[in-house]
Amino acid sequence: MRVVHRHALSIFGALAVAWVALVWASASASALGSPPATDAARVDQAATAAVAPQACKECHSGPETERLPSFHQDCTTCHRGATEHVAAPAADNINRPEPADCLTCHTRSAKLAQWEAGPHGRNQVQCRECHSPHKPVVRPEFTTVGNRRMDAVSAACTTCHQDTAASFTLPSHHPVREGGVSCVSCHDPHGSDGVRQLARVDRCISCHPAQRGPFVFEHAPVIEDCANCHVPHGSANRRLAELPSPSLCLQCHSLADTRHAQNAAVGARVSGAAFRNCVGCHAAIHGSHNDPYLRF
Repeated sequence: MRVVHRHALSIFGALAVAWVALVWASASASALGSPPATDAARVDQAATAAVAPQACKECHSGPETERLPSFHQDCTTCHRGATEHVAAPAADNINRPEPADCLTCHTRSAKLAQWEAGPHGRNQVQCRECHSPHKPVVRPEFTTVGNRRMDAVSAACTTCHQDTAASFTLPSHHPVREGGVSCVSCHDPHGSDGVRQLARVDRCISCHPAQRGPFVFEHAPVIEDCANCHVPHGSANRRLAELPSPSLCLQCHSLADTRHAQNAAVGARVSGAAFRNCVGCHAAIHGSHNDPYLRF
């Protein structure tokens, strides 16, 4: 009888130890996953949660609050410190959401994973400077007056990138103002530095398939980077060229007198026709399957 009793006690003790270990492990994992909030944070969260959206709408009424999407209906989800603000309304006692606040909900997009490494994140650009849950950052009339059919996203970009916006008024430019393309057609505002080098040519030929290779006779600058010859936003020269012809070509190529001089004589004077338009002869400037001199 004593043996059975001792065996039962040992089993009970083992179970008790296992239960204590399980509770301790669970508490440790919870602590590692989310650091315990301070007493002040708990009080602020509880007090903020007690403020109903109807209290905000007593002062903040109109289209800005009536047209909120369903997932932005609760003001206190983004704005902390609402209790003090309701008691004494002032511009400096209510929190405006930072990118870290936005990322607590907007976690499903893979693009946002590189936000902090991108140029906007590094320069501490706020999400609310481009996005607003209350009203459009750029009013619709901005996209038609003076900018024809520019989309709202590009219009928002040009509010900061005004030098680029000026490029769209040059004689040769990408049709952003006309609504043909958008800034986000080439740029990722949430992550990458402009258009990544390795993907730049692929990005260009996705809209310009006639220049897609591979060719039997390649033009090296085309393979490296389209921006070697073209200014992507706008240029005073035809076809977005960085310089007019032949100045653009002469940056890399010298005029061989054996081909461009009169009578093809070595040391002879180069014909003036060679300085008019290089592509008049070298028409396959992006690559050729037939001619190593890219003439056809």
